[in-house]
Amino acid sequence: MDNFHGYDAQAGTIKISDITSRENNAEILRRLKNNGPGFTSMCMCNEEDEMDDNRYDDSINYCPESARDLGWLGYFVGNNIHLTNLTCFRLENFNGIIELFCRGLKNNNSIQSLSFCDSDLSECDIFRFMVPFFRNNNTLTELELEECEMGAEVCRSLSLALGGCKHISLKRFTLTDCEIGDEP
Repeated sequence: MDNFHGYDAQAGTIKISDITSRENNAEILRRLKNNGPGFTSMCMCNEEDEMDDNRYDDSINYCPESARDLGWLGYFVGNNIHLTNLTCFRLENFNGIIELFCRGLKNNNSIQSLSFCDSDLSECDIFRFMVPFFRNNNTLTELELEECEMGAEVCRSLSLALGGCKHISLKRFTLTDCEIGDEP
């Protein structure tokens, strides 16, 4: 496990209320930290999406408030052994800080389905940061990108990340209504 920025040292004693002031976020962090078998799906989104989009159950919507918040979410997701479905919705709001989430995520080996929805990934380096996750996770069977915008560099990063997989667990890769390419 990666002990980035002392998360391992603080994890046992940190108060969830010191990480986030949003009650829904706090409940999700508690569930991830407690590693209960009943919590298998979650969606990472922004505050506006929590109110505007009804595709996802509010009890699984995590809306990071800060880089620190996103880092702790990554840490707890990375250490959870029951989370099987992770959806990332409108990630462009996290472009500058997504690496903190990915540092923890790389330790997860339970996620089977990973979805990116309605995200402008053209300015996001998420797939470069996710190389260790794809390399280490041997349970990922489904990767979906729906209504995402991706430039040539993002496509290359995704290709390299998937090409670096040590395991051949991925059974389904779906691109739906995505805009791929750079403008001239």
